[in-house]
Amino acid sequence: MGVVNAIHVGGSAWDFLPLKKSLGGVWSSIVSVFKRPVIGSLPLRNFFKGEVKSGDKILFWLDPWLYDLPLKEKFPNLFKLELVKTCCVRDRLDGEGLWLWRYDPETSEELSEWQVLSAALGSVSLDTGEDRWSWLGNGSKDFSVAAVKHLISSSRDYSSRYVMEWCKWVPKKCNIFAWRADMNRIPTCDVLGRRGMSVIDDLCSFCGEELETVSHIFSACPISMGVWEKEGGS
Repeated sequence: MGVVNAIHVGGSAWDFLPLKKSLGGVWSSIVSVFKRPVIGSLPLRNFFKGEVKSGDKILFWLDPWLYDLPLKEKFPNLFKLELVKTCCVRDRLDGEGLWLWRYDPETSEELSEWQVLSAALGSVSLDTGEDRWSWLGNGSKDFSVAAVKHLISSSRDYSSRYVMEWCKWVPKKCNIFAWRADMNRIPTCDVLGRRGMSVIDDLCSFCGEELETVSHIFSACPISMGVWEKEGGS
């Protein structure tokens, strides 16, 4: 993170995950994933929360630790007064009561925020342990890719989604083939073309009249239509 901070921290774009929009690369892609909504309008970053012990690894204003969102978002007027935007929790809770303001809170909005923040900080005490991050997604404090997948899948409604029913009276390979066809995973000419593979003749190999697609082969091709008609009449 030292390299990331050296490159991206600064200016006026203070955030939980710092990013200079003018720079691309891997870090930019990672930040975009964390900001992408996964449940409703909630982005992935909202499911991480800092656990303060010594208070020297978690940023006071920019990291979510006291609430599920950073203090800069909870108390925007106080954040504007802060001179050291990247101060850590220990810098503000080390017992000395040192706050570096542009000027002391004086407006009604600033005083109101200061009252709420002071009351919330009254229940916080520093320890000798090491700061850590907790995953809030599924009740477990341990983060994993599987936990993210579970979070996303558990939030989706599959009640109206069509589910293919497998037939027990045919070989398993027939069920798998039908399932692949339903998912459009058969290597037809149109699919191979989208994958960038060179196809000399993309017409149906049975009728030679239309583009070879899954829907054409199994329902629109004259050959397949004849098979279905014979099946229906038997």
